[in-house]
Amino acid sequence: MILELSRGRISSWERPRLERQLRLAPWCWPPSGHALEPFARSVSGWHGPEPLPPGVAPGVTVWNQHSATLWRLDMRDSCGPSEATLDMSAQESWSDAISALPRSLPLLWESVRAAAAHPPAAYRIAPWVQAGTAPMETVISGPSLGLTLALLVASSIFNTSLPDDLVASAAIDVNGNVLPVNGIDLKARALGALAPRVKRLMVAVDQFADEEDKDMEVPDSLQVIRVRSVSQAVTVAFESKLEDLLIRAGADPGLRAALVRSFLRLALTGRDANLAWTPLERAADRARQSWPDLSEGERFSLGFAEAVAARHDRNAGSVPSPPAAWLDAQPLVVRVRVATHLVQQAADTGDPSAETARSWVARYAAIDPREAFPDQLRLLGAEARLWAVTGRHRDALARQEAIAGAWWDAFDAASMSFQLSEWFRLSGACGDRESFERADALYAEVSGVIGLPGYGNLYVRLARTKGAIRLQARPPEELIEALLALHDRRVPDELRFSAARWLAHLAMSTGIPIDQVHPSSELQQSDAHGARTQRALRTLDDRNVGVERQDAALSALLELHPGPTIQLRDSAIRLGEDPRTYVAAFFPY
Repeated sequence: MILELSRGRISSWERPRLERQLRLAPWCWPPSGHALEPFARSVSGWHGPEPLPPGVAPGVTVWNQHSATLWRLDMRDSCGPSEATLDMSAQESWSDAISALPRSLPLLWESVRAAAAHPPAAYRIAPWVQAGTAPMETVISGPSLGLTLALLVASSIFNTSLPDDLVASAAIDVNGNVLPVNGIDLKARALGALAPRVKRLMVAVDQFADEEDKDMEVPDSLQVIRVRSVSQAVTVAFESKLEDLLIRAGADPGLRAALVRSFLRLALTGRDANLAWTPLERAADRARQSWPDLSEGERFSLGFAEAVAARHDRNAGSVPSPPAAWLDAQPLVVRVRVATHLVQQAADTGDPSAETARSWVARYAAIDPREAFPDQLRLLGAEARLWAVTGRHRDALARQEAIAGAWWDAFDAASMSFQLSEWFRLSGACGDRESFERADALYAEVSGVIGLPGYGNLYVRLARTKGAIRLQARPPEELIEALLALHDRRVPDELRFSAARWLAHLAMSTGIPIDQVHPSSELQQSDAHGARTQRALRTLDDRNVGVERQDAALSALLELHPGPTIQLRDSAIRLGEDPRTYVAAFFPY
């Protein structure tokens, strides 16, 4: 609590400063019902803290190893001239926030750049000093306000207040990734000392991953919330408020048409965006149910976006059949992309049927991969994915190899990570060492020339390691090192959990004690969807646990991922294979 406030008495010359602090910083008020709350009322002249207006948020910065400063950041410049400027690194964070927000919130109906014509004003609230003299900062430096700035812009665009109990301290990049920052311990202690109404501190998901940070003390009054992306941070901060605004915005017919197009665009092109898919699924469902006078095409577009988001999130969703008139009116590239998603949906959820999926491929991509244009290659890759879960794994392996080669021959390494991943995975599951080595040779060539961008390379590295474990194609020490490199908070959960499963598999196949290579118990303890999936697969890998436990694991997979699991189980029965072994070998995740 601010020193003058905590004393419960104040001199005449201190009174204006404390009055200003209480008026500008509602998070600095004593908690509701606290003995000092009446004193705060008498000093401020208000009955209680002012509700936080849109475009305003608290911020905290560190000056050195011993001090921090609490700020009011205000997009409205409502309290006079700014008391601090942003240095070059902080200006870069501001630019990153403006670039990241449209990638993280594609359903925008206001211009980000118009709403964020200039950085927010910064009003100094109070310093906190561990030792020495309090600084008088006039320049805010560093990237640590990046996430706060992104949330400020979102608050301003949507004219919706941020929660007054939340402070963010994290850097961001232009793609909306949230990154760790220095000085988080000082910031947490400063918040605990100066801002009793702040209850949540939002940080990067791997903020405490380093050894030096693991023992960092955070005040008991603060709940630490870890986020991976700006999209996830916005969901935490605003909850369902933005969905409500979206639904209201769709009451305008002209705006509604643009928003429906945005839903469709995101469903068709947004797989690599740094998005939280659950809110998008929910918003599309609410829009479909709430917006009046939707055309047949608009209703399909919203249902399509809802189903695609559900598939990306948890292998669920049912895609409606596209209206013939609407589909015929679309450019060929849109028609092929819709067909690709329908085939991918068939592979991952079982709906539509495999027969229907084949008809879409026959309609738009009955062609040799070397003669296909890029969107046709993706459609052929989706068909190979369907083959892999419906008993045609050898055909799928050959198809993915052909498509990977076509991408590389077309000088498009950025598009080949899915095919390389499938090529490595299926070569291991099929026991095809020669195919694995061909994939490895191409991967080495691509890596040596240009490399694979983003998370795509992580998926390929995991798939390569999985294939090598099944084929015993590389030394165990090399494989352990590769899997441990994926056990990082910055790595997507599904990759991290899968790496933990394959470390256990490697330990079982080599006799290396698992505790020596993977001491973390995260996979065993987490209740996340991906962790439960990999636990079930790990049980299916282990032939020593008994049939009863393996049957229970298979039942768990049927509940978690009914689409691919049912198709793999039925394929195993048709081929005369043991369903438990077959599902474990060919499960795509």
